Amino acid sequence: MAKEKRFYVCQECGYKTVNWMGKCSSCGAWNSFEEKIENNDKIKAKKYIIREEKNPQPITKINSTAKQRLKTNIEELDRVLGGGVVSGSLILLGGAPGIGKSTLILQVASLFSQKHGKTLYMSGEESAQQIKMRAERLNCLNEKLNIFDERDYLILEEHISNNQDYSLIVVDSIQTVHIPELDAAPGNLTQIKKVTNRLLKLAKTTSIPIVLIDMLLKKVN
Repeated sequence: MAKEKRFYVCQECGYKTVNWMGKCSSCGAWNSFEEKIENNDKIKAKKYIIREEKNPQPITKINSTAKQRLKTNIEELDRVLGGGVVSGSLILLGGAPGIGKSTLILQVASLFSQKHGKTLYMSGEESAQQIKMRAERLNCLNEKLNIFDERDYLILEEHISNNQDYSLIVVDSIQTVHIPELDAAPGNLTQIKKVTNRLLKLAKTTSIPIVLIDMLLKKVN
């Protein structure tokens, strides 16, 4: 019979321990630990993909092409971005709740789709119907602006792998998107790190710029 391994995971930061703790020694959260059971047979059965070997190369041998910056048609935003959006870049738009991040990026996605081709707005905060109501108010309705009402990152990744013709992808917000296989709740540090790393890789491999909306809920001293 397969031996089961029991441990506890903090739902706030993803910290693991073999013993239950009232207060997490990593993030300080109280009563945040949840028991998990891991089957050793499943661990042994995991398959690992061997990546293609890469070797260092002289900088003079690297082929380079000037990255064209894509204008958002919002002058101040283009200025902040250094002249526009670079293909394959990962852009973080952060701020406190309610300051207009989603409104701004919806306008950007609509303008971007008109100029550069269809865009994808992945929403974990609001329903597709709510976003359409805002778009109507902002006069942002556009056939090339696509709304994806989803929170599962793996579904997004599979969709992008099969549809690489987007000019821009928006993820609103990074706190709501999660990878189901991780032993951590959506929005905690473990989920945010993993999702962000995979989004960065997705942007680089597809050359599609991705904008992440980040809700800054805590004061930075």
